[in-house]
Formats: sequence, structure tokens, C-alpha cells
Amino acid sequence: SVMLKDWQHCAEAESVAEAGLDAAERVLAVPRVLSAADLVDSTCDAKSIMTYVSGFRKATAHVTRPSPEELRQRAARSLERLREVAVASEACLTTAAPWLHTLHTWPTTPGDLEEEDEDKEEGEEDEEAEEEKEDKARGKEG
Repeated sequence: SVMLKDWQHCAEAESVAEAGLDAAERVLAVPRVLSAADLVDSTCDAKSIMTYVSGFRKATAHVTRPSPEELRQRAARSLERLREVAVASEACLTTAAPWLHTLHTWPTTPGDLEEEDEDKEEGEEDEEAEEEKEDKARGKEG
């Protein structure tokens, strides 16, 4: 065939052609007027291929293309939405920045958590010892 000439020596050529014909028939209701073997073996004439291809045109005739103006309007709306998202994202990041800045002090690994717990326990022990000293000092004074 004209279209699959380069595929003739490919082992998967017939299965690829078969899958394409199946999909065209199933999805677009393009009638199967050719076989996969005909396409791969180049036994089809140009008129048969043109007849088959015309089925695609008929199947998609109801599909309308947007005008260039409609495409421009869609693009403008999409751009405006992107701008709105950018502004909202910037506002969110600005609000969250001070909080995000504190994240670097948070423990990041289980080891960091253990060290933090040990430091906390040592600090509590130091506070308790300090309170005991203060209590003893008050007892001697009183």
C-alpha cells in the first residue's frame, strides 16, 4: 500500500494495521472495506485506499472546528485563569512564608527526635535541680 509501504518488512505490521482498522470501525464507525493483509502486502490499489479514507471524512463531518476568533478567546480565558492562579499562589506563599521559615528547625529524622527528647529531659532535670536548690535555700532562710 502507499501508506504502509515502509512497514512491509516489520513483523508487527499486520497486527498494527489490524488494530487501526478495528479502532476506526469501533470508535468512528468507519466501515472496514480493506483488510490488514491487503494494506501490509500492498495488494490495495489507490482507489480502495481513497474510498476507505473517505469514510473518516464522513465519520468526522459533524465535528466542527472552532474559528480562529474562538480559539483566541479560549486562549485569553485560559491565560486569565493562569494569572488568577498565580496571584492566589503568591498570596498563599506570602502568608505561609513566615510559618514555612520555621520548618527548618523541626526535627527531620527519628534521630533528631531522640536528640530533642534527650535535650528536653536534660533541661527538665536541670530545672528540677535548680528548684531543689532554691527550696533548700528558702528552708535555711526560714
